[in-house]
Amino acid sequence: MPEDKKGFYDGTRIANPDTAYELANVEATQGQDARIAREEVLKKQHETGLTEKQRYNLRLMDELERKYPDAFSHFTDTKGRLGMAMRVEDPAFQEIVISQEGMANVVFHSQAIAADVDWTNVLDFLGEGEECAEVPVNVFPGKPKLPEGYNGRASVRSVDLSKTDEESKRFFRDSFKRASELSGLKRSRAKQVAEDNKFDENRLKMALSGF
Repeated sequence: MPEDKKGFYDGTRIANPDTAYELANVEATQGQDARIAREEVLKKQHETGLTEKQRYNLRLMDELERKYPDAFSHFTDTKGRLGMAMRVEDPAFQEIVISQEGMANVVFHSQAIAADVDWTNVLDFLGEGEECAEVPVNVFPGKPKLPEGYNGRASVRSVDLSKTDEESKRFFRDSFKRASELSGLKRSRAKQVAEDNKFDENRLKMALSGF
């Protein structure tokens, strides 16, 4: 989001603590290159502000994340733009991607993992205001290659929830809900496994305490 007008930097530091925290989190989770790209985006937003469309999309992201907290994975593209991606369980090989540039339904020709995908071309497509296209999509350097048979492109269609029909809204609503529920279950299971492992470790220590 845009900074206030006291300046993006305070000396050599980021002036806004929330922005500084966001950049630190991006670097911790996605690396220094992602942080540098994100800083440039935020600096530009501070200087020029956001368009009405971008403000709407950011509010949409906040609201969807609030309502479906476990549905989305987060990413930063190579241009420093933040976004959220969500796997659609049915049909397969489909992702819903949302960023300040808009929302898109992305269909791969084979399975991909959202955290490994470079979404830059998809966000560029959304920023251009087109309705649908075949867009080049690949993975970040160092990430596992996409499966054999993937042709390096995905079918991308922009989505405006305020203009979709009731059947389409139901599809997205059900997809968000199902993804959030599945992710919540996975997180609960992982927590339970960690607790079970901790209990076993403590019990083993007690059993061996006399040796």
